[in-house]
Amino acid sequence: MVLVCGVNTPGAQKTIHPAPELFNLMLAVVAAELPMRPLALERTPDPWMVARVGLGGTEAKRRCVAIEAGHALGRLFDLDIHADGRLRSRSGMGLPPRRCLICERPAKVCAAMAMHSAAELLARIGELWCIAGRA
Repeated sequence: MVLVCGVNTPGAQKTIHPAPELFNLMLAVVAAELPMRPLALERTPDPWMVARVGLGGTEAKRRCVAIEAGHALGRLFDLDIHADGRLRSRSGMGLPPRRCLICERPAKVCAAMAMHSAAELLARIGELWCIAGRA
């Protein structure tokens, strides 16, 4: 199984505050929850990591969803599991879609329709950062 992860912040350049700190936090949280071996890591300008995971695809995806749902900043983590050359999706596991940070609609719908401005999304990210006690 392969984990591909990054942060959910608007725009191609992920250097806005708190993206670098968020990425480092995400790496620490994921390392504590998943047995993994990093294969590739890029910290700027759009940080991401690819790692081999020592779990089956279903269990790895369940843990990733649990991190995204359970951690105070988990909604800002983008954790994808690829198994047998295919992305393990939430819908394929009978799980609900990721929700929008602003309005709780499915995030893919809001992103595709550009329902919210980058400024709105960045403000919400800042709120979550403060709520989590990271400011």
